[in-house]
Amino acid sequence: MLFLASFVLAESDLEVLINKNDDGLTVEIKPKSGVDAGRLKAFGEDRGFKITIRNSLNKAVRIREWNYQEDCFKFKVLPDAVKANSDEDIRFSIDAEGLSGSFNKSIICQIEIEGNAKDIGIPVKFTVAEENSEPPKDKGVTGNGEKADEAGFQIEFRDYREGGIEKYPEAGAWIFAGKNCPGCNYLRRMLLPQLFDREHFKGKPVVVEVDIDRNENFLFLVEIEEKLKSKGDKTPILYWKGKLIYGNESVESMLKNGGK
Repeated sequence: MLFLASFVLAESDLEVLINKNDDGLTVEIKPKSGVDAGRLKAFGEDRGFKITIRNSLNKAVRIREWNYQEDCFKFKVLPDAVKANSDEDIRFSIDAEGLSGSFNKSIICQIEIEGNAKDIGIPVKFTVAEENSEPPKDKGVTGNGEKADEAGFQIEFRDYREGGIEKYPEAGAWIFAGKNCPGCNYLRRMLLPQLFDREHFKGKPVVVEVDIDRNENFLFLVEIEEKLKSKGDKTPILYWKGKLIYGNESVESMLKNGGK
């Protein structure tokens, strides 16, 4: 059920139903498959969606935190609570500029009442029509990895296979991004080689790539953010020397400041 942002419709694309049973706080998502945004155009289209959070309890519930590490989600207002026996509507749009292909994203929040908390993962699926897309501009990066050659080494990229940070002690850096991240090639081919070169890295650097389109991987990122007390809304996200750096512009700024 899609609607244009300029219209107000009674129906929601997804409902989050909050209740309680003998086991504690319960949260039900309808439909369970999440928001299916269908086919989007990369340019010239602003399509809006609505999520309704319905609190059936006699007490207000807190929404402790929202996490959605994707530039493509544009929210109007994200509530921090839902009053007793009330609804809260969340309206958002998807900016598909620079994207191409099929995507399975997640919006994560935590519902809490009287110390009883439950994480909610809301899947959002959409496809960007390739014929309406333009290839992402990688600031002149060629496809042959020539910057890595200039630095005297080639980087080995590995897909994350669960286990946490501790499972990959050999990793010099991590990249957290969606499957079709438009800015990742620029980070891989241009920025990371410069960072490793400044460190006078010996041997073949290993970089672990985490696909945050997968819900369990996104929750892994959220755990790291909570541990580091870090927050941002730009991707790709670079994990470098115990810090999360959000977006290529921040990585470029770090390079200008001597890698700090």
